[in-house]
Amino acid sequence: MKLQHLNGAEAQQYARTHLCERARNATWEALYECPATHRWWLEWYPYPEAHGGGPPELTQISRGFAIARFPEAFPPLWTR
Repeated sequence: MKLQHLNGAEAQQYARTHLCERARNATWEALYECPATHRWWLEWYPYPEAHGGGPPELTQISRGFAIARFPEAFPPLWTR
């Protein structure tokens, strides 16, 4: 079974133990990459009406979505 979505404390634990943070933006979203699989994950807070945005959610995303949402994490090759 392929893991694609976690929430709350389980999401935070998985991010801490399995993923590397690559970027964070002003809307409290974070981009993570799994060093073992090179899959991309988005940590976000889906309940803006709740205090602190409610519990976090961790969702697997495509590389294209990651580039669109966090372009600063993917500098052009000639600047590396």
